[in-house]
Amino acid sequence: MEVESPAIAELAYERIRNDIIFAVLPPDSRLKLDPLRANYDTSVTTLREVLNRLASEGFVVAEGQKGFRVSGVSLAGLREIAGFGSSSNARVEGIDHPRQSRLESTVVAAHHKLASIEQKMIDGDTVDLKLWKRFDREFHTALISGLPSGFMLKIHNDIFDHYLRYQMIALGFRGRKPLRSICRS
Repeated sequence: MEVESPAIAELAYERIRNDIIFAVLPPDSRLKLDPLRANYDTSVTTLREVLNRLASEGFVVAEGQKGFRVSGVSLAGLREIAGFGSSSNARVEGIDHPRQSRLESTVVAAHHKLASIEQKMIDGDTVDLKLWKRFDREFHTALISGLPSGFMLKIHNDIFDHYLRYQMIALGFRGRKPLRSICRS
């Protein structure tokens, strides 16, 4: 059994997770160990650990003796995640926190970065989608950063990654038609 350093395993985890989020590895696709091993330059043992970790996060499905596949997407799943990911109650609670002036400046700065890149997108300029989504995450995180619960922030970040995945697969940028052919009803 090959044993790789934790850094190699973490790199493989991040690369595969990002490839799932950005639909490089599309929904419902089989994750065959030999091609993955070659593509991500890691051992089969490490891949099994990574895929099990991603299964615990809901990005991958373990199918017993059949191996692994990227978890599917559905319109019902999109509605559920989008509803949580954009919860106006969590946002309002974050802004109403006693440290409002500091939070307000953080929110304004994050909004400025997001609005700037989105204006470029509206103008038809080419932008890095990963940078856009980073600014989007920073803005939404700023909105709830005043909540006293670190657990709520972690849950938000986990759900935001799933929301991002659906957005990359099904929604695109505001005003673009969804790629419904990828989604199941």
